[in-house]
Amino acid sequence: MSELPLKNYQQLTLDALRDYFKACERLDSAVDAFSEVLRDEETPLALAPYHSPIEELKDLPYVCLRLPTGAGKTLLASHAPSVALRHLLHREHCMVLWLVTSETIRAQTLAALKDREHPYRIALERGVGSVTILDIEQAIGINRARLDGDTVVIVATIQSFRRDKPEWLRVHRDASASMDVFERWESAPDNVKIRLEMLQGGDRPLYSLANALCLHRPVVIVDEAHNANTPLSFDTLAKVYPSCIIEFTATPKKGKSNILHSVSAAELDAEEMIKMPIRLETRPQWKELLADAIGTRDRLETLANRERAEHGGEYLRPVMLLQAQRKNEELTVDTLFECLKTDYRIPEDQIAIATGARDTLADQNVMSPDCPLRFIITVDKLREGWDCPFAYVLATVREMRSSTAIEQILGRVMRLPNARKKTIDDLNRAYAFSVSDHIGAALGSLRESLVEIGFEKMAVKDMVVAAPQQDNLFGFEGIGECPAVSVVVPEVLDVQGLSEEAQAVVRYEEATRTIEASAPLTESVVRELEAVYTTPEGRNAVRSLNTASQKLERRRAPVDNGIRFDVPMLCYRQGDLLEPFEDSHFCDHLWPLSKYSPTLSEAEFSTLRPSVETGEVYQKDGRLLTQFVSQLQEQMERLSNDRGWTNARLAQWLDFSIPHRDISPQETGIFLVNAIEHLTAERGIDLANLLYEKYRLRDALEKKIDHHRRSARGEAFQTLFTDDSLLVVEPRNPLALFTYTRSAFSYGTSNPYLGNHVFLKHYFARIFDLKADGEEFECACFIDSLPQVEFWVRNIERRPESSFWFQTSSDRFYPDFVCKLRDSRVLVVEFKGGDRWSNDDSREKRSIGELWEERSEGNCHFIMPNGKDFGAISAKIA
Repeated sequence: MSELPLKNYQQLTLDALRDYFKACERLDSAVDAFSEVLRDEETPLALAPYHSPIEELKDLPYVCLRLPTGAGKTLLASHAPSVALRHLLHREHCMVLWLVTSETIRAQTLAALKDREHPYRIALERGVGSVTILDIEQAIGINRARLDGDTVVIVATIQSFRRDKPEWLRVHRDASASMDVFERWESAPDNVKIRLEMLQGGDRPLYSLANALCLHRPVVIVDEAHNANTPLSFDTLAKVYPSCIIEFTATPKKGKSNILHSVSAAELDAEEMIKMPIRLETRPQWKELLADAIGTRDRLETLANRERAEHGGEYLRPVMLLQAQRKNEELTVDTLFECLKTDYRIPEDQIAIATGARDTLADQNVMSPDCPLRFIITVDKLREGWDCPFAYVLATVREMRSSTAIEQILGRVMRLPNARKKTIDDLNRAYAFSVSDHIGAALGSLRESLVEIGFEKMAVKDMVVAAPQQDNLFGFEGIGECPAVSVVVPEVLDVQGLSEEAQAVVRYEEATRTIEASAPLTESVVRELEAVYTTPEGRNAVRSLNTASQKLERRRAPVDNGIRFDVPMLCYRQGDLLEPFEDSHFCDHLWPLSKYSPTLSEAEFSTLRPSVETGEVYQKDGRLLTQFVSQLQEQMERLSNDRGWTNARLAQWLDFSIPHRDISPQETGIFLVNAIEHLTAERGIDLANLLYEKYRLRDALEKKIDHHRRSARGEAFQTLFTDDSLLVVEPRNPLALFTYTRSAFSYGTSNPYLGNHVFLKHYFARIFDLKADGEEFECACFIDSLPQVEFWVRNIERRPESSFWFQTSSDRFYPDFVCKLRDSRVLVVEFKGGDRWSNDDSREKRSIGELWEERSEGNCHFIMPNGKDFGAISAKIA
């Protein structure tokens, strides 16, 4: 195996964690940092209260990263320690306590992390350097040399840290081999010493693994933490005094997890991680259903072979998962096994059974070309940790009356082989078959199951489509369903108390306090809702919902009608080469850092450092908090050993600690040596103080280098504007177009628009990343009202696969709105408040947008209205 590059949504997840740890340091408060980051992200979670999982550690940094099934949680967990080391602990190495929910997962994770060629181990080492991977038994008796030289990762089950389990005793056992770890325990801060378990008599601490962890303040990673989120689980972690807790889960517990960042189904689809949509077919007779499912699997294998032969695709053998009834019911595992063999003449070596009592799937490499397996029969769930992207078809002979009947195995058919879209589109979908008389009920249960494995309620409606009831199983688009509309309401709605007519079209979403209508409301349903909402605010909400719902029958989103939306891109042409203009065209080379000034001013690197009195407690907003983060960093400094360092060694350490793939080591070496020389010789800061402040110095120099980088990129960027032949716009060249139609399922985030205003011209059925008020919202309303606009898209930031963008000297610029005019022209609108319209960033964005317009020969237009000067948009169109 080799290193797995991070997907865009994975990098955004780690960026959110980085921003949180930076805010923790700046504010010296995990609670305030959490509120600030969510507020800056402008997510629906921004008002969520911070939950402290350990009663005695109220300000412990504890966050949840929510990723649905198939998003790569373990790979992200492998990157997390480096983020904590760099931005929270300020150390080169640390202890990591990696907790999982079962022995099976523990063994798999341990094996992967110990394998030096596995992507998880590669990611871990790339971030933290030398690592040692241990289980609990191997960690007992750990010595100081190992802790001083490596990042030590201990993989254990959550049960190991529960007092009612035998493993707890081993973690707290005195081990003389760890004596040297505790040589300096008396110099530990008081807030650490009071947590150490003392030997009977109290003259020294126990030389236990728990105490070693406490002294070194481990980064705690919890995989699928919703299974562990109980006081019994987390309170026991107080003894090891974590520096932070990072949980990775698909289904966080409401009110118990501090959800810092969520990944949406649209993001997974955009990155080609999952099969979408899932096509659902129902039959009342189970043998008819089985025949259809087997036929679908056979046709998929034919298509996979064609894909390989005609398009050079990878080896792919679609597998069908078949869910049987339980032992005391009619359609058991044995019944289905005999049916496959006898009625459908399927060879026995193509069938595996995976239940608690029998497991013929074990030790089979399903993805090997030598494996004949095509059918797997199970009951409730497959073996933990089993994963096979070849699983395409899920057939259940148990009627899906509830989501729990199928959620355990649904995730197994969603992963896309090789995380790459196939040329034949039917190979990009998953297929579900259920015994049922009611397609609507089955659709609802399947969608509930998707929510249970981590997908958002707002997204699952688009993820499952009903198959047309006909013999031709392919070439379908699914039965079209009208998009729903929703409004925010002041009070909870008890849907069960409504009439059957109302329940059929109205749904209440508690998390967002919204009512959703999936069809036009009748007068009787409106009267029912008005009887519930009697306040003026409530009546207005019902009125808005009714008005919006009446448009559902009349309008389908343009993308649902198969209308393409092509947007010409600004491209780079050199000879026969034509590709979207990006940063590699002007900065794909090493640049000379040494020609720039290495000096740090007092403002850039202050000689004064705020002092922290260990154990100090302060009152803030009525809350009693300790200075958790600054105390943590003080303790980490006491564990460091900076004796024997020279200026050259400090420069070498800085060179290793500051990322600079675009600068040669020779250039950074000269720059960093000169920077240290200036600080010591010119500003009079001695080496000992620089070593004590080396992480603050690293941050200051990294910021200085980035400032110079922006200058160098800006100079290179400007040179491209002098040659009219390099940057071009070719509206009729398919290679020069960005097409929104490709991203019909990919459009979306975890932040849907929840306002009462109904937009009539949006290209997609739903809108994301748009507030329900404010100037940007007013700009969207203005665009939607223009008669010249045929349709428009709320463009989503940092989504290069599914959003339109321009390259600037520093990064990619995603304009707010992209519009198709009725005369086929394209209009791009970037809203900018009056206070930001004239700054350097806005000027550069206008410059690149106007260049795109100029080179398009009248086909494209760009406008950045100054605040609420929406008349400028009309003028640009005219």
